[in-house]
Amino acid sequence: MIGTTDTYHDMRLDSFAKDLVTGSYDLLILNALERRPVYGYEVVRRVAHRSKHTILWHRSTVYRVLHHLERRGLVTSQWKRAGRQRERRYYRLTARGRATWRRQRAQWQAFSTFVNALLGLSPDDGDNRKDRQCKRATFPAGMSCVWKVHKPVRKRYKFG
Repeated sequence: MIGTTDTYHDMRLDSFAKDLVTGSYDLLILNALERRPVYGYEVVRRVAHRSKHTILWHRSTVYRVLHHLERRGLVTSQWKRAGRQRERRYYRLTARGRATWRRQRAQWQAFSTFVNALLGLSPDDGDNRKDRQCKRATFPAGMSCVWKVHKPVRKRYKFG
């Protein structure tokens, strides 16, 4: 494991926080592979760094999820040697994996926006043009975007 922080320590003790992280494994790992092939420990480091060391995974957890994603056809792997270093197994997204990453990312964005609004954690400024756009193409089947055109545009997300 890489370092610890107070936030990380609190999350380890809280089952709700554990459930949030556990339910996000696939999306976070697919996201780490989005730009280029990476090896398992690099995924651990990227997630730790990008989460400001709030999400710290054991390598065994990451490899278990990577193998699961590989069995589902979302990632492929290849052994490579980098210079004089020993061989490492590099993982990359397949076309199906990239489509899944996009779909899950859109679902996460819609769901987190909805939950943040319910909890009063996101201000509704009404002036952000990006917030006014509702692109149905980004929403997977079973999820729709309904918006009012009156005065400030508000999005409502319907799940299920």
